[in-house]
Amino acid sequence: MATTSLASAIALVVLVGCAAPPPEQLSDRDFRELSNSIDFYATYNDAGLEAAAKSVCETMETADANEAWVRALKSLIDQDVPAGDAGQFIVYATSARCPEMVELLPAME
Repeated sequence: MATTSLASAIALVVLVGCAAPPPEQLSDRDFRELSNSIDFYATYNDAGLEAAAKSVCETMETADANEAWVRALKSLIDQDVPAGDAGQFIVYATSARCPEMVELLPAME
């Protein structure tokens, strides 16, 4: 069941969360505004967003390059973040806080 759920979440993220190529690097203001526009993160304050972004970046940095974004996605889903929200947040967090990891996100063609 968990494998099916993760596979469905990955498909959803590819279709929804990463619908547009991320910018090279988001400003602090854009990161906060975009993150707060995601339903799950709408009530997060700056410290909460920073902690969540730090967790995403640390997960991406410690994972194998071929599965970094999948591990970040799974980590957020395990914390009850809806898949689409998780995908969007991963894009924003990497773009703002660890832009060197952007290339590990799934490419949209």
